[in-house]
Amino acid sequence: MQQSPDEQNISEGILLMATRAERLAEFTTDREPRPGSEAELLCEDHRGTYVLPFACRRVEGTWVNTYTDEDLQAEVIGWRAWPPQRCR
Repeated sequence: MQQSPDEQNISEGILLMATRAERLAEFTTDREPRPGSEAELLCEDHRGTYVLPFACRRVEGTWVNTYTDEDLQAEVIGWRAWPPQRCR
């Protein structure tokens, strides 16, 4: 059976970068999370998109690092619920 180009790249250990649209599709962009809930954030800078490795929450209109209580200095473009299985 012939492999698709994506399957061949995976079997050869080649990792493909997700597009901005593909990344955004995995996150909520049209509403705020529930107050007090932890979120995983998708951010963007001049190099592209990235996911923060720590939980954040929304406090009075500002994204805050859950562990340090510091305001984020990042351009947040999407969020999703913090994965319960993820280490803290």
